[in-house]
This record gives sequence, structure tokens and C-alpha cells, in this order.
Amino acid sequence: MSKEVRSKLLSVLKVVFAVALLSFVIFTLYRELAHINFKETVKAFGKINSLWLVGLFLSGGASIVVMSLYDVILAKTLNLRISILRTIRIGYIVNALNSVIGFGGFIGASVRFLFYKDTTKDKKGFSPYYFNCFSIHVNGSKFIVYFGCITYF
Repeated sequence: MSKEVRSKLLSVLKVVFAVALLSFVIFTLYRELAHINFKETVKAFGKINSLWLVGLFLSGGASIVVMSLYDVILAKTLNLRISILRTIRIGYIVNALNSVIGFGGFIGASVRFLFYKDTTKDKKGFSPYYFNCFSIHVNGSKFIVYFGCITYF
């Protein structure tokens, strides 16, 4: 197989994989949201003390900002040509998506790769492998924090 044919085939497979993954995410999200009773959810939020609710949302936002520091460390480690403020914004978006959509950090790793791939000349040193290792770490940390909060409350 020639290099040109292999390149075209790889490009087609990437598109097919992306479309299949997006379809799977949308299908799973739809299936999960179909079981949520939004009237009951609004009632439940109404029963929570307003101060607790604000604190809950602020702590959730703060946790995503803290997780965005990984992106700053990643950018410095890989010598990416990107500002710290933009890195934090990208990290916030990626971590929020990863928290909502999940899939073991695969979404976060993929989106990070798409955001950061054009900020480096060394394409070989920049692989989704780095992101997947981090995803395992973050998800493990979320698990520990989640069960720590359950036992606290």
C-alpha cells in the first residue's frame, strides 16, 4: 500500500471514528436524560438551602479551575506556544466537558489533543497518551473525593 493511499485511508478512518464516537455520545446522553424528571429535579433544588446551593456550584466551578492547572503544567512541560490564560480557559472547557460527558476521560483527552496539536512543532512527542494517563489520575481523584464527600455528609 502506497504512502498516499495509507494517508487517505487513515483520514477516512479518523472521520468515521469521530462520527461514530459523537453518535455514541449523543445516543448515550439522550438515553440518560430521558430518565430524568426535570420537574422533580427543580423541586429538589428548591428544597436545598440557597447558601448550600451557591456553595455547591462555586465549589464545583473551583474544582474545575484547579483541574485546569494540569493544562498549564502540560503546556509548560511540552513547550507549547500558548498563553497561560488561554490554557486555563481551554482546560476549563475540557474539564467541564469531561465531567459532564465522561467516558473515562477519553473525551477530555481527545478535545485536549484537538486544542493543543497546532501549538507545537513536535507532533510525535505530543500524543493522546499523555492525556489518557492524566484522565486515569483525575477520575481516580474524583472517585476518592466523591466517596469522601458522601461519608462526610
